[in-house]
Amino acid sequence: TTLRRQMPLTLPMLLALSWVQIQAFWMLRWPEIQLGWQQASQGFQGLYSQDKQG
Repeated sequence: TTLRRQMPLTLPMLLALSWVQIQAFWMLRWPEIQLGWQQASQGFQGLYSQDKQG
């Protein structure tokens, strides 16, 4: 019976913890993601301009 009482409490707690983890992950990874996007867009623009010239 103790487990049944704890279950409704643990699920929201787990969700909250996972949400915190996701936020922390994004905060840590965001500079890397932005850098990756910049490099990708620059590479795409380079290919596009080369294609127009060629």
